[in-house]
Amino acid sequence: MIYVPNGSLSGNAVTNYSKQDKRRVEWVFGVEYGEDVKRVRAVLQRIINADSRILDTPASLIVLGSLSASSVDIMVRVWVKSADYWSVLYDINEIVYTTFNEEGIGFPFPQLTLHQAKD
Repeated sequence: MIYVPNGSLSGNAVTNYSKQDKRRVEWVFGVEYGEDVKRVRAVLQRIINADSRILDTPASLIVLGSLSASSVDIMVRVWVKSADYWSVLYDINEIVYTTFNEEGIGFPFPQLTLHQAKD
């Protein structure tokens, strides 16, 4: 049982995700600078195409989302039936991790280069 204060209900928007028949799943996968973005995009497309729970319409989106301090961030958006949302989210995370490692696509980690000044 969940108790929700009246003020929260009357003062905020309430989103009922279970009412929608489909939902958008979004990931941001960071890869190392120097990776071939077209190859990364192709691997991600192959993963998406292999999952029958991911809907064809609306079409999936795979784009270079941003150039971050330690990573090139690839954004992926797909649509699924609402009932499949969580399983697709977590399954694709694991599949991407495994596949990127098999394909030799590097995951970045924060790095700091130090330069020592000479006396």
